[in-house]
Amino acid sequence: MQYRIFVIGLWTGLAVSFLGAQPLFLHNPSLEDPRPRPAKLPFGWFTCAPVTYSLPDLHPGGAFQVTTKPYHGGSYAGLVVRPDGSRERLCQELAQPLDSGACYLFALYAAVSPHYLSADARTGQPLDYNRPVRIRVLGGTTRCGEETVLGTSPPVVSADWTRVEFLLQPAVSCNFLSLEAAFLDPGSLPYGGHVLVDALSPLLEVSCDDPKGPAEALPLPVSLADCGRYMTRRLSPLQENARRASFFLLPSGDWDYGNPALALLRRFLEQRPEAGPVRVGVRRKADQQMLLQAFKENNLPPGKYRIKVLPGGLCPPGWICFPE
Repeated sequence: MQYRIFVIGLWTGLAVSFLGAQPLFLHNPSLEDPRPRPAKLPFGWFTCAPVTYSLPDLHPGGAFQVTTKPYHGGSYAGLVVRPDGSRERLCQELAQPLDSGACYLFALYAAVSPHYLSADARTGQPLDYNRPVRIRVLGGTTRCGEETVLGTSPPVVSADWTRVEFLLQPAVSCNFLSLEAAFLDPGSLPYGGHVLVDALSPLLEVSCDDPKGPAEALPLPVSLADCGRYMTRRLSPLQENARRASFFLLPSGDWDYGNPALALLRRFLEQRPEAGPVRVGVRRKADQQMLLQAFKENNLPPGKYRIKVLPGGLCPPGWICFPE
């Protein structure tokens, strides 16, 4: 099960799609690495911690008794806070700066592990870094230079992956973005804690007055048949539309970037685990390959769908079929 933390609380009962927005993409937003292990940075990221401290960790792999499965892809990062007051962070130079005074939507998925068993750097004794923390988003103008806090999450306490949304409004132009584990109360005694982070969104520049403003209304499917009708209308022809992405707002209040039709199908399957598998019929091998790639990009669970080339215009009962 997935829960949501809303750092901003603006949403509607309609699913809507953002129009004309140009996202700012991060490098390796899913924090992927073919060989996740402790003290390793994901490709495209760096850290500014003193050399005396270990790097953030990449999971899964069983290190520190962390066994949480990734929310997306094959790996995710673990960030800790320590009893000596130090904090781990991941940093990245942006492809283009965040503008001063502008507002940006940003989201990620976070979770905690029941255990994060390591050692106290001060004493060398075993320590379980299992206390909850917050996530801070920081922006800076120079690499490892002075940074300002752009957003802070509520405490992350769930072992289930939890969506965390931020509305960022930098006071100065920012060329660098950082994610940091932070103590719940900066004035309290430091302790050992951690947070797991995965599936970072692009950054979307939005209106500061109405971040999720006026947009196209989408249907709210209540059945798999509803999903199918919307998919065939929205995705046809497949070669043009199967991998077309936009920002949109789901009925739950979540905004996302991807294909709205496939996102609605994914959420329907998450909420109705007894449904499926979804059977999809196409006319050409190229369409099958295109749709398989689109389903993967939009994080559809692999065991919940089947895409097959159907000859002769056949469409078996219960299938979602795309015309020529």
